[in-house]
Amino acid sequence: MGFSIATVHVFLRLAFQRPLYLGEVFIPPLVLVVIFQPSKRVPIGGVAYVIRQSRDVSNQQRQRLRHGVLETAIFQVRPPFVPVRAGGPRLVFLFIAQAHVRPTTSRGTGVTRLERVTKSGYDKPHVAQVYDAENSGRWDLDFYLALAEELSQGIDDFAVLDIGCGTGALGVELAQAGYQVIGVDPAEAMLETAQTRPGGHLATWIHGYANDVPDAIADLVIMTGHVAQYFITDDAWDEVLQNAHRALRPGGRIAFESRNPGNRAWERWTHDNTLGTYPHPDGGEFTSWVESLQVNEEAPEGVIETHRGITVYPDGTRSGDDTSETLIFRPIDRLTSSLEGAGFTIEHAYGDWSRGPVTETGVEHILIARRD
Repeated sequence: MGFSIATVHVFLRLAFQRPLYLGEVFIPPLVLVVIFQPSKRVPIGGVAYVIRQSRDVSNQQRQRLRHGVLETAIFQVRPPFVPVRAGGPRLVFLFIAQAHVRPTTSRGTGVTRLERVTKSGYDKPHVAQVYDAENSGRWDLDFYLALAEELSQGIDDFAVLDIGCGTGALGVELAQAGYQVIGVDPAEAMLETAQTRPGGHLATWIHGYANDVPDAIADLVIMTGHVAQYFITDDAWDEVLQNAHRALRPGGRIAFESRNPGNRAWERWTHDNTLGTYPHPDGGEFTSWVESLQVNEEAPEGVIETHRGITVYPDGTRSGDDTSETLIFRPIDRLTSSLEGAGFTIEHAYGDWSRGPVTETGVEHILIARRD
């Protein structure tokens, strides 16, 4: 959401004062209220933004329903009179907009991310519950932690925006290391896991999409867990890069990975190759595997692949047969050109998590670029 500090008016409500009404929005006493005047990103007819202090997602949802508002998001605010330091106290607010806060035509990224949630089941609690067990031992975590340490040198209040943060495994580690962390994901079940994991309270979690994030809030934007491969169309991919550019402060970096199509990973996504057994959080063990269903190697954007993940739970129930997810494997030249088109300068391109060079059949394309 676009706003500038110059448009901010702060009202500190005192105890026992009468309730305040702003348009149709009820503001009770004992609430710190920050009102942002509508910016050019709000359609004509929209009203001012109202931010109310809250740390609990379910409470925020209740507030939204009670006030009858249409959109919600959570983000971090730094009032000029409240210093926020890395690892220090944070103010987390609920953002309420009593209007459609952006034109429908700007929701391309949102539509793509929502498609991922509904088709693959990431918003189902039983899927979110076992996600970390299935994805334990991720090699990318150490890479991004080291990158944040390198880039944060000499920067106070270094902030990281994690687009597609999922269950918050990396976001919480970054927050525990002292960085300010904002994680955004459209899957509410994944965010609930992020919030409730040890250290989850140290980060700010946004239930939404990249275009829900305010301007200039981060020094580093990351997309991990191959999130970059869920933006299938070029329009959706370009939009998420533009939103990342907007969310970065001048000189900030974006970093992400995408599987190298030359490695042809989908050919190994079979029952026998991917079958695994893992401890279930509620006891017992569950089994899961991945089956590649369809591959289109003729698409102009890159290789487009669809697969499903099957899970058999300790009680014998099975899920995943009726869901699937689609990924795109973009070649390195398309990744670099799209970054440059969004206003970034490529700084590094790696072919593996050890920072080796990009090769024709290497496993990964890992890119780091600077906001111009």
